[in-house]
Amino acid sequence: MDKNKFLRDEYKRIMATGQFVYSAWRDSEDRFIADMWDRTPNQQNRRLLAPVDPRFGFAPDNVEWQFPRIKRQVAIQPKPKPEPVKVKPKPRPKPVPVEKAAKKKADELARREAKRAALAGEFRKWEQVRAKKLA
Repeated sequence: MDKNKFLRDEYKRIMATGQFVYSAWRDSEDRFIADMWDRTPNQQNRRLLAPVDPRFGFAPDNVEWQFPRIKRQVAIQPKPKPEPVKVKPKPRPKPVPVEKAAKKKADELARREAKRAALAGEFRKWEQVRAKKLA
């Protein structure tokens, strides 16, 4: 088999693989032959054109001649799956006895009333100072 026929057969084979093929090679069989002519061994002996890294397909810088039985496979490592995030449930508040809850509510109301009274006292003082200035 001559080199030209061998390269044409290889072109048909790589086009049928379904892998990515360099766009200039997809468009022109002659371009493929011209690019690979000097890189093709004179003794083909069942060699196949194979991508060095299968993730990048058939491209000028990513192909080499290999024998089928020693064909090197680059293992594509799957991305590690992230571990699911475990959400700790919020701790439930301890039940509060009714008496404590009532006392707490009464203290809150007393605190609010004291704050209102303090604000009212400040307002009265402000009004008195303002009235003296206007008079």
